[in-house]
Amino acid sequence: WLAWLCLTIIFMVYYLVVDGSWDTFETLMQSTAPGNDGLIGFSFDFPEITPPVLQTGEFYFNASSRAAVEPGSVTAAQKVRAVIESQALSMRLNASKSGITDITRIVVTGGASENQCIIQVIADVFGAQIVSIAQKDSASIGAAFRAAWALHRQTDATVAFHDVIGKSIEYKVRCV
Repeated sequence: WLAWLCLTIIFMVYYLVVDGSWDTFETLMQSTAPGNDGLIGFSFDFPEITPPVLQTGEFYFNASSRAAVEPGSVTAAQKVRAVIESQALSMRLNASKSGITDITRIVVTGGASENQCIIQVIADVFGAQIVSIAQKDSASIGAAFRAAWALHRQTDATVAFHDVIGKSIEYKVRCV
């Protein structure tokens, strides 16, 4: 079970780059190719909790040359894709560092899980099927499921998420 914990930078993109419009967000994402021509990046207008980042600013890099890219030369479309792809890559790295390497399905919950562009990036980065909970406003359900799983893991550290939650969830396949 992976949590997309770096929310500050996602909201920065949503509110500051696209003026709080999911339609604008999707238009910008669709105007750039997956991989963003090697541009990756992140932007912190506020300090971040996970991972802990105290220095604020915009940071973009060319993945091939590892050279820094001046934020002023990055278009709004490139910023949107760079931040979303960077977050998905960060999730994959953190999962790998935690020993989670064979991911075949990811359950997405919450408001951003309704955004096809975001979940397609996650599917592409992980090479996994993406499903969502059929119920609307599922972030609280996702949090409750995660809490129930954590409670069971106190007595059995090997118990799998799906063994705790079982078939009580109706999933909707979103991407493969």
